[in-house]
Amino acid sequence: MSRARSAVSVIFSKIIGFIIFLILLAILNLLTKYIADNTFNLIVVFLNNNIILFFWMMLIGLVADLFWLMFFPFNLSAPIFSSLLSILIVTFIFRAMVLLEEILGSEIFLPFKIVESLIIILVFAIVFIAGYIKIAARAGRRKRREQEKQREKSEVLQEVKDTLNKFKDEITSTLSKEVPEEKSEKRRKKKR
Repeated sequence: MSRARSAVSVIFSKIIGFIIFLILLAILNLLTKYIADNTFNLIVVFLNNNIILFFWMMLIGLVADLFWLMFFPFNLSAPIFSSLLSILIVTFIFRAMVLLEEILGSEIFLPFKIVESLIIILVFAIVFIAGYIKIAARAGRRKRREQEKQREKSEVLQEVKDTLNKFKDEITSTLSKEVPEEKSEKRRKKKR
């Protein structure tokens, strides 16, 4: 039940977050008519130009989060979608650097632009590998938890068995003491 609730909350939070972003962007677009600042207009145009990128980031992030909620082996796709999301995030960062250069009027991020493809590949690989390491660690923890639960169950069962055996031994010893006494009393009564 909690996993289903988590999935629903992930879906709603991503969609509502994107809708709020769209509303804020619409307000910013309305404000461009009243604000005659070149920097403000550049930022709003930048956000408008990247709206499809934001949509894909939301969608791929949503799918990645849903896969991360699942257990092994159903979560094996999660690192792939997380890696794709990392590519989109790095792409957005590079586009934002271009916007910042345009606003500042200098090419301060030129060294990063030269190695942009390398950075994207590197980030993709790191997120991809880290995702599968996380899955392996999570599976190991889950297996250990199940083993601990099984061991606790067997310990509890053993304690119950021991208690029942002690109880049985007590009853048996009590009954065996009472039985000879009853026999001796019956013999005495017969002799009289």
